[in-house]
Parts: sequence; C-alpha cells; structure tokens
Amino acid sequence: MNRRDALFSATSLAALSLGAAACSTARADEAHDHHDHHGAPNPLEEAAFECVKRGQACLTHCIALLGSGDTSMAGCAAAAHDMLAGMEALAKLASSGSKRVTEIAKTLVKLCEDCAAQCAPHADKHPTCKACHDSCKNMVAVVAKL
Repeated sequence: MNRRDALFSATSLAALSLGAAACSTARADEAHDHHDHHGAPNPLEEAAFECVKRGQACLTHCIALLGSGDTSMAGCAAAAHDMLAGMEALAKLASSGSKRVTEIAKTLVKLCEDCAAQCAPHADKHPTCKACHDSCKNMVAVVAKL
C-alpha cells in the first residue's frame, strides 16, 4: 500500500466514523423523545442549579473577605458550603428523575433555610449574598409546593 492509498483509507474511515456517530446521536435523540418531560423545565432542578450557581459566587466572595480579615462572613461561608453540597446532589437527582428526589428535597431544603438566614444580614451590603439568599428562598418555595 502506498501513501496515497493509506491516506485515502484513513480519510474514508474517519468520514465513516463521523457519519456513524451522527446517525447514532440522531437515533438517541429520537429515542429520548418518548419521555414525559419533552423538554419541559423541572422547577426543582432549575432551583437547585440556581442555588449552586449563586452559592458558588457567594462562597467565593466570603472566602475573599475572610482572606482579607473580615470574619463576619464565616457563618455565611460555612452555610453556603453546606448548601452547595446538598444542592449539587439534589440537582443531579432531579435531573435524572430519581424516585426519591421529593423526600430528599424536603430534607435538603433545610440547608437552604440555614444559608438564607446567614446571607440575610449581608444582603444589603453584598449583592452576591443577596443573590444567594434569594435563590435559597426560592428553593424553599419550590420545595413547599412538592
């Protein structure tokens, strides 16, 4: 086999592989369409992801302030850390449709209540704390509707 034949074979093989991958992705998308959610937003999943997003920003802010010597943010940082662990797990369970997600949410929401309580005193001064507070309060409201 010469170089030209080898290059042609490799190019053909790559094209076939890409084509097969595209077809299998299309079939997976078609097979996935039978689920009940049909792309509808899951309020619990969305609220949990929002808590993770806002909590991460709040924790980063708290750590920066703690690093500069502002120890008033220690409780906020600890509560945000705990809330993040719980909401990351809840977001994963909600996105996968776990059969235990409702009962787990009713337990983990207490972490959001704690976090909101710690963020509340800082909400007027620090926008990241306000955003975290608001997302936690929203999670409490979402879980109350379950």
